Amino acid sequence: MSTLIQTKYGKANINNKGYYDIVSEHEGNFRKKLHRLIYEDHHKVTLLSTTDIHHIDGNKLNNNIENLEAISHAEHSRRHMSGDNNPMLNKRHTEETMLKMSSIKSSSGYYRVYKQKDEKYTQGFFYKYQYYDEDRKRRNITRKSIPELKKAVLEKGLPWKKLDEIGEEY
Repeated sequence: MSTLIQTKYGKANINNKGYYDIVSEHEGNFRKKLHRLIYEDHHKVTLLSTTDIHHIDGNKLNNNIENLEAISHAEHSRRHMSGDNNPMLNKRHTEETMLKMSSIKSSSGYYRVYKQKDEKYTQGFFYKYQYYDEDRKRRNITRKSIPELKKAVLEKGLPWKKLDEIGEEY
């Protein structure tokens, strides 16, 4: 599943934090965040490095200008850390966004599954499945092999998908 898109600022791809970064070099925007470029272009400003662009609806891929707000880094951190006045509280990413982010972050080829180095395991790594429980707390299931992890994930009633097989189900 490709997440590469063409924009007027250059080609963009989803980075490991879920934001679109410009990945083409010839436009002069290489490694810049798409949402910052959109905000600067629309408002005809150049933002200071201490200014963050906040996604009002919590969806990092929704770069509509109405969804972008320039705020200080301190304010941005406060909003995301605080339960009060946090516009992201109880917000959920769309299934499409989670799939895109998973395909970028996955080091295993499975939805929500990451291969993580750890010398405590004889093979030097383990597999981790990340999900959110009903209270929106991030939880992990870890096992030393994909078959063991798949069994534990399915026993909890969680979705198990191989990324290259995802199609019309979502």
